[in-house]
Amino acid sequence: FFAVAKLVISNGGHVSFEWPRFSTGWQLRQLSDSLNKNKFLTVEFDGCALGVRSLKTNQPIKKPYRIATTSPELVNAIKAF
Repeated sequence: FFAVAKLVISNGGHVSFEWPRFSTGWQLRQLSDSLNKNKFLTVEFDGCALGVRSLKTNQPIKKPYRIATTSPELVNAIKAF
């Protein structure tokens, strides 16, 4: 991921990375260093706010997400919900 992300960013593209909000992976030094170095923005939201539903019951599912991204447009779009 880091090698591809670096290449994409160096060519003017945007990169996004998603894990569940409370995943311990967010605390990995290599990840946090890369996110800071490349000025990633983060946005948190619950899946139910964007229409995530159970396939069995069709009930909304909270599912807490965190996305790290270099795209301010993505952050703004998610915050608009």
